[in-house]
Amino acid sequence: MSGFLKSVGYAIKLLKPDRCVIIFDGPGGSMKRRKIYPDYKAHKKTKIRLNRIYDENTSLGSEEVSLKKQLQRLVIYMDYLPVNLISLDNVEADDTIASCALDYFKDWKIFIMSSDKDFLQLVDERINVWSPTKKKLYGMTDVTGEYGINPKNFIFYRALDGDTSDNIPGIRGCGLKTVLKAFPFLAENEVSSLDRIHQHAEENKTKLKVYENILLNWGDVQRNYELMQLTDTQLQTFAQLHVKEVLDNKIPKLNQYELAKLISEDKLWSTIPNYQTWIGECFN
Repeated sequence: MSGFLKSVGYAIKLLKPDRCVIIFDGPGGSMKRRKIYPDYKAHKKTKIRLNRIYDENTSLGSEEVSLKKQLQRLVIYMDYLPVNLISLDNVEADDTIASCALDYFKDWKIFIMSSDKDFLQLVDERINVWSPTKKKLYGMTDVTGEYGINPKNFIFYRALDGDTSDNIPGIRGCGLKTVLKAFPFLAENEVSSLDRIHQHAEENKTKLKVYENILLNWGDVQRNYELMQLTDTQLQTFAQLHVKEVLDNKIPKLNQYELAKLISEDKLWSTIPNYQTWIGECFN
């Protein structure tokens, strides 16, 4: 839990946003994608930990209970921070974040804080991605510089490569270097398409083995695109209304006393030294 708080505090202190919205997966959030691919996130049920310190011998059952307790406690912390908290039933955080960035905050400069590479597909002149693990802010030139792929076309690379963290298998041989060699137009500023990927592979299938692999597993490419794309994540009306209701309200005020009290109760002073000063520096 302290790791989460420190990471958010660091990002706020660094980026100095006008407001901060914390978004979690809602109950049943993965259901939509599991209808497309039943094994989606099949191995992730108890993988997420808010603390790095844990007992290696803890059973999966007790670990899951511990995680739920930490999440419940974290929500209490959020009540005393100047942030908005959103969690929508049957909606993944990725979709809610994308919807907020593309729709509700469409006239704002946006910083998405996530280590998930899927968000790089949203990067443009207005939207940046802050990676808390790499301590790096991604703009358009940063994505192109690191991956050689224009953010507008990043989703096509992801659909070919897959995502082991979400248990989405890619096409054999479709690592970054091979994708760049096979589809050099993904570096261009022009938005590509699945049809162009398929046509290019068909026209050049005798030149590289990877083209044949893609054509033989084209259904998987289409599935991966549907699972991973975030530019067309229309929330249902009730979800949109809930987001609007939360974000139209005033930003909650920082309650420094109650926040410090929680940190003291949970004995987090060893991981957040000088926490009273830290609270003021990050959240005032």
